[in-house]
Amino acid sequence: MATVSAMQAICGSTSCLLVSWFVVMAGLTMCGGSVSSRSTGGLSRTRLPAGPQLLLQHSRNVTARLNGTAILNCRVRHIGGRQVSWGRGFEVLTGGLTRFADDRRFQPLHQEYSEDWGLRILSVRRADAGWYFCQVSTSPPVSHYLHLTVVEPRVEIVGGPDLYINRGSSANLTCIIRDAHKKPENVRWTHDNKLVQFDQARAGVRVRTVHEMNHTVSYFLIVRALPSDSGEYFCDPDGLEQVKVIVHVLNDDHPAAMQTSGHSGPAAGPGSALRLLTCLLLTLMWGLAALARHTQTQGGTNKQ
Repeated sequence: MATVSAMQAICGSTSCLLVSWFVVMAGLTMCGGSVSSRSTGGLSRTRLPAGPQLLLQHSRNVTARLNGTAILNCRVRHIGGRQVSWGRGFEVLTGGLTRFADDRRFQPLHQEYSEDWGLRILSVRRADAGWYFCQVSTSPPVSHYLHLTVVEPRVEIVGGPDLYINRGSSANLTCIIRDAHKKPENVRWTHDNKLVQFDQARAGVRVRTVHEMNHTVSYFLIVRALPSDSGEYFCDPDGLEQVKVIVHVLNDDHPAAMQTSGHSGPAAGPGSALRLLTCLLLTLMWGLAALARHTQTQGGTNKQ
C-alpha cells in the first residue's frame, strides 16, 4: 500500500498509476525470466524457451551395409529459426535443406515441425566410413560427431554349392550370416518356390535360427530324406542376398556317387591304400620269380 501511495503521489492520477504498474511488471518479466500467477489450479510458472539442445540418445553412430542406404540423424530441440548443417572433415555437405556436396548421393533430410535433421547417403561405399558432424547455427556453433561404419554382409551355406546324401538318412543344412549391419529378424528356407516351414507335403523338416554375437546361424534339418527332397534350396535372410545349395538324394546302392563340393570323385580311404600296396608286392614277387627262372635257364645253356 505504501508503494501504491507513493506512485499515486508521483503520478497524481489513477491512469498514471496503472501505466506505472504495467511498466514495473514488464521489467520484472524481462529481468527475472518468469512471471508467477495464481489460478484455481495453484501456482503456475511460464518460462522462456531455452536454447537449442542436442538429444544424444537420438543422434547415435550408424552401421550400414555396402551398397545400401545410411541415414545419420541429429535431433535438436528448441532450434527456433536456426538450421542444421552436415559435414565431414573440412567439407560442408548440406546446410538446412540445401546440398553443397558435388556427390549427389548425399541428401539432407528434414520435415517441417520435426526435431530430426538427417543426412542420407545412397549406395554406400567403403570410402564413406568415418566421422561426420552435424552443426547448429548458433553463436558459437554447437556440433556433434557421429561415426559411420560400413560392413559387407556374407551369407553362405556350409558345404555348398552341392550336397549329396543317402536316401533315408538325415541332412542338416547350415546357413551362416556374417558381418550384417543388423541381425535379420527372419531367415527363410525355400525349396521349389515353397517355404519349407509351411510345406504340408513334407512334415520331416525342422528350421531353427540362432543369433550369436557376431553372426546369425540358421539350421535346416531334413529327416529321412526322400528322392523328392532333391533340388535347389535357398537361404533368404531379411534385407540380404539369398544363397542356394543343390541337394542330391541318392539310393543306397550307389555309394560311389557320394561326394561333396570340391572333389571330382570318391576319396581314397585306408582300404584302397592296402589294396594298392598288396598289388605292388605281388607284382614285385612275380618279377623276382621271373628273374630267377631266367637266370636258371641261362646257366643250363652255358653248361652245354
